[in-house]
Amino acid sequence: KLGPHSFIVFENFIYRYYKYHQKLNFIQIGANDGKSNDPINFFIKENKKNVKGYLFEPDPEYYKLLKRNYKKNKNLKIFNLAIHNSLKKNKLYKVKEPIKNNLPRFLRGVGSFDINHLYKSSHRIDSQFITQIEVNCINLNEFIFKEQIKDIDLLIIDTEGYDFDSLNNIDFEKMKPKIIRFEHGFKNNVMKTENLILIQKKLQSHGYNFIIEKYDITSYLTDYKNFYF
Repeated sequence: KLGPHSFIVFENFIYRYYKYHQKLNFIQIGANDGKSNDPINFFIKENKKNVKGYLFEPDPEYYKLLKRNYKKNKNLKIFNLAIHNSLKKNKLYKVKEPIKNNLPRFLRGVGSFDINHLYKSSHRIDSQFITQIEVNCINLNEFIFKEQIKDIDLLIIDTEGYDFDSLNNIDFEKMKPKIIRFEHGFKNNVMKTENLILIQKKLQSHGYNFIIEKYDITSYLTDYKNFYF
């Protein structure tokens, strides 16, 4: 899903930001196991002292792996939760043990609220390998208020089809991350064209510009004077 070029572009962007500020406070929604197709795994491990983050993974199986992979990092708070705008619990559709079933490893990261997402052409998953679990959810705005988070350098959203809903619900008057990374998945219709246009217009109205890649978009505040390329 994320090719080497996508990683290089985004990682270079983050390293330049960090080089100037010498810190990075982030929120990662859909962190999976912290390794598979993760664009900031190496960065987090290299800059432990100056990088603080909140990571969300709704699937208990991958949440345990996420905790294990980052067990030595005391600057990370990891939650077994999904982000949802209104529900406290919801169904998550996932692939059953892809590695044991001789399926591609990346299918560990395609769990979605929308079962149709798992049938998209790039996944080609047979229904016999799909299962559902109930996961706990929290509203992102409520979480930020509860944790009294004031400064967010980076927000990463990878929710396999719920990115638009998550972004559209953000109260940018109270929280304005310097950088936002999310999936458009245009080729596979992950985000509908009309929704992509709507979210771009909303982000632009709050001062964001865009780097558009094959599957993802990196938005950054254009009026943030202390950041340079």
